[in-house]
Amino acid sequence: MDKYEHFRQFIAEFIQGPNSEAMIQTLADEQGRLDKLSRAVTDQLTISTSSSIYLDKRLADLFITRPPELGMSDISFRKMGIKITAAKQITEVIHVILETFYGEETVRANISNTVAEPYNLEDGMDFIFALEDGIERVLTFNSTDFININQAKASEVAAVFTRFVRTQKLNSFAKIFNDLATNEIYIKLFGGAKGPYSTVTVLGGEANTVLRFPNVRGTELDVNDTAWEITRTVGSTLRFRWVGNSKPALSLIYPDDRVMIYGQNFKDFELDGTFVVKNVRPPLAGPDLDAGWFEIENDAFAGIRSTQAGTAPPANVPPDTFYSYTVIQASFNDLMFMKPVKALPNRQIRYALAWEPADALLRIYMPATTSIVSRGLVGASHLHLLYSKTNLNGVYGSETDLSSAVEVISDRAIRYKQFGYDNNGTGGVLTWDANEIEIDYVKREQFRTTVICKEPHGLPVTVDSSGISKTLKIVDIEVALVPEDLTTFPSPYVVDTEAPYAIRSEFVTSRSKVFAGSTLTTLEVDGILPNKPGELLFDLNKDTQEGPVRYIGVQAQNAPNVVNITSISQNALVLTITTNSPHGAIPNSFVTVAGTSVFDGVYEVNNVPNATTMVAIAVAPQVASQVGVGTVSVIVDNPRSTLLLDPSNRFRFDHEIGADLTLMSSRFAYEPASDGKDYPFYVTGVAEGRVFAEEVIESITALGINLEIIIVYPSDVGLGNQGGSDNTDNPPASDKIIVWGV
Repeated sequence: MDKYEHFRQFIAEFIQGPNSEAMIQTLADEQGRLDKLSRAVTDQLTISTSSSIYLDKRLADLFITRPPELGMSDISFRKMGIKITAAKQITEVIHVILETFYGEETVRANISNTVAEPYNLEDGMDFIFALEDGIERVLTFNSTDFININQAKASEVAAVFTRFVRTQKLNSFAKIFNDLATNEIYIKLFGGAKGPYSTVTVLGGEANTVLRFPNVRGTELDVNDTAWEITRTVGSTLRFRWVGNSKPALSLIYPDDRVMIYGQNFKDFELDGTFVVKNVRPPLAGPDLDAGWFEIENDAFAGIRSTQAGTAPPANVPPDTFYSYTVIQASFNDLMFMKPVKALPNRQIRYALAWEPADALLRIYMPATTSIVSRGLVGASHLHLLYSKTNLNGVYGSETDLSSAVEVISDRAIRYKQFGYDNNGTGGVLTWDANEIEIDYVKREQFRTTVICKEPHGLPVTVDSSGISKTLKIVDIEVALVPEDLTTFPSPYVVDTEAPYAIRSEFVTSRSKVFAGSTLTTLEVDGILPNKPGELLFDLNKDTQEGPVRYIGVQAQNAPNVVNITSISQNALVLTITTNSPHGAIPNSFVTVAGTSVFDGVYEVNNVPNATTMVAIAVAPQVASQVGVGTVSVIVDNPRSTLLLDPSNRFRFDHEIGADLTLMSSRFAYEPASDGKDYPFYVTGVAEGRVFAEEVIESITALGINLEIIIVYPSDVGLGNQGGSDNTDNPPASDKIIVWGV
C-alpha cells in the first residue's frame, strides 16, 4: 500500500474530484518524503549504515579517522571501524569482569605515597601528575579543603584529588591505603583507564615534598645545609653548584630526574618550582668549578646575567647587576630530587589484564585467586588470633626475681606477662606448692594474663618498690576450656593475601544464640567494642565463619558506677567503705579505689551490709582510716554491651552462645612484600572464582577470537628455580617448599 492508498482509506468516498485527489496526492507525496528523510537520518546514526561525512563523525567519536590522502571508500572504512570497535568493546567488557572478580587495583595503574598521615601541607601547595594522555596537570591544595591543612588526613587528600580529576571529566581517583603491618594510612592514586594502557605518574610539586610519592632520591644528609651557587650559563639554563657546607649526594642523581625546589631561601630569589634535571656532575672531595653541580632550565627566570660555564662568575654589582646567587639549603624538603615513576598495571604484584598481541588472539592474565569468593580455612589462610587448646597453660613467676614475679590483684586474682594473641578460657586448676585452687576464668589481653579463682588462692604477698603486690611463688596454670583452632591442615597459617579484609585483636563473645536465616537489630555480648560503625567476622577460623556483618554502634550495659567515698577504714585484712550514694556493688564484684593516700587499688567485695556500705578483703594487713576522700568505681560483672546490628544482614549459619565476634580493621587485602619474604609459603586458595571468571569471559568473547589465559602468581620466591641445582641431593630451594591448596 502506497502513501496515496494509505490516506485514501481514511477519507469519505463521496469526496472526489480533481482538486480533492490532487490534495490527497500532495499529502501522500510529502509524507513519503518525510519518511525517506527520517530513514536517511536514522541510517546516519549508526556505524553499520552511515556514510560519507556522517560515517566519519561516528567513527571519530571512537578516535578512528579516515586518512584523507588515501581516498578510502565508505565500505572499506566502515568494515575497518566495525572490527576495531568490536575489539575495543570486547576488551572493555573483559576488564569490567576482571575488575569485578579481582578488584580495581588489578586492572588500573596505581601508586602509593611513602609517608603516612597526617601531612603538614600549606595553603597554595601544588601537586603535579599525569595520567594516560600524558598531560601534566597541577592540583592546588587550599586550606578550605581540610579541617586542618597542617594536619591533613590521607582521606582528605584523596578526596581533593578525586574531586579535581572528576571536574576535568577524567575517571582517575584516589583512595586511602592502610598498611596492616604498621596500621598506618597512606594515599593511593589510580589511573583513569582500565587495562594495560592505564598509567599514573607523579611529577613533583611542593605538596610532594610532604606526601613523597615515589621515587624520591635518597639525597638526605645528616645536616642539610648545602650552600648552592646559582648561575645562568646559556639561555635559560641555570646551574646549581656546591660551594660550601655539606657535600650534596649528587652521585645519586641522573639526567631527566626532577628537582623540587621549594625552600624559603630559594623562594626569596623566585627560584622555586619543579624542574627537569638537564645535566649533573657528582662532586669531588671539595667544591670545584667543574664538579658538584646540576642544571635545570627555567624560561621564566631572568634575574641573573649569563656567565661562562666552568669559570667563577664575576662579582655582583647590586642593585642592578647579578651574576650569581648563593642560597643555603635549610632542610631536606627545601631541595629534593625524584625520579618520576610511571605506574603501570602489569608492574604490580597482582594484575588482571587483557591484551590482543596478534590478530584474533586475546591474551588474558589472571591472578591465581579472586577476591570475591567466601573464604574459610580450606584453600586459604588467615592470621590466627588463637593458639592451640593448651596455649594458656604454663608455669609462671620467679622465686628470686621480684620484677618477674606474679602480681597479686586480690585474694582470688593474679596477673602475669604472657605473650601471644588475646584469648580466654574457663575452668582448670592453679597450683602452687601443694595447693590446688579451682580456676573460674582466665583472660589474656595485651600480653598479660589474668587468672580469677573460685576461692582464695592463699599465695603469700610481697610488695615491690613501686607498691605493687607480688608473690615469690611459682604458679602452674592448667586451663580446662579454651577455644581451639582447627589443626587438620598440613601448614602453618599466615595472612590470607587475597581476602578483602584484615582483622584486629578486639573481639567480643555472644551472650545468645544466633540462628541461620535470622536478621538481628541488637545482640548482647560479653565485652565492649569501639562505639562507632564497624564490621565483624562471626566465628573466625571456624567452619561457621561468616561476615563481614556491619554493626552501627555499641550501647554499654554496665559502665563502672563511680561514687564518692564518705569514709574508708581497714582493720587487719577487712576493708570497710561507705559512700554518699548507693554504690551498686554485689558480693564477688570488683571495685577500684582512687584518690586516697593509702587505700588506692583493686579489691573484691566480700559483703554488702547496705546500699551505701561494702566490705572487701585487702591483700596486706594494716590499721588505717580516712574520711571524705576519693572515689570508688564498681564493676558488677565482666563488661557487657549491646551491639546495634545492621538489620539488612541475614545470617547463613548458626552461632552458639560464646561465639567470637572479631573486629575487622580494614576492607583492603594485605599487600605482601614484592620478594615474598613476609610469608613462608604461597597458598593458591580456592579456584572456583577464577574458573567462573574464565567461563564468563569465554561466553562474551566473539566467535573467531582465540583466548589464551595465563595465571599470575605474586612472585617466584618459593616457586621459581631458587637454588638452580640439578643435583638430586641438593635440589632447588623451591622443590623443598610445600605449596598446597585446592
